Amino acid sequence: MMKKLTLISILMAGGFASNAMAASHKECNVNADITVEGCAWEREGNWVTTNAVKTDLPEPPHQLDVYVCTDLSNVPGKLVDNKCWVPWHGKEYRQDQFYVLSADPAHTYWEKVTSRVHDDAVDPKNKLFFTGRMDGHHPNYICAVNDGRPDQKGKSMIAGKLVGGLCWYSWGGHEYAVDPANPNDKREVFVLRWRGDQQ
Repeated sequence: MMKKLTLISILMAGGFASNAMAASHKECNVNADITVEGCAWEREGNWVTTNAVKTDLPEPPHQLDVYVCTDLSNVPGKLVDNKCWVPWHGKEYRQDQFYVLSADPAHTYWEKVTSRVHDDAVDPKNKLFFTGRMDGHHPNYICAVNDGRPDQKGKSMIAGKLVGGLCWYSWGGHEYAVDPANPNDKREVFVLRWRGDQQ
């Protein structure tokens, strides 16, 4: 069992894929199949805070800014203190090699949702950010959760992945899922949208 867990840890730390030849940047896609200009995914070491996309609230207890990132296999997560933390199969994993989403702030915004955003109901004019990863038949889009649980010492807005209508995010070593259509769940779900000139 220990050998199995060790192997899994090595694979996860490596970004779930070989990363030796990972590109210094990659194109920015929306709605799973449309490449847009004015944004890109930049590798660690190359990104700057000027146009890096961040959530609207910092992460407690140190009030650090939260940016949108992916690991090298395009699993989206949160960039906090120059580390990309991604949710995967119930756990939170730290990635030292990653991409950061960089975009013109005039073309991006966070939209609060109270119902499941499905792949076949994507707004054609206000597009969802696609990370380039598929989980089965479901594209991975960018979402965030405003999670104000008492153990977090205040509200925060944690970037994660929108898959199958649910927002999956990581915190404290664990992965959590939020159904925005659940009226009994007080956590707020947001999706990241692109409002560029491309239609």
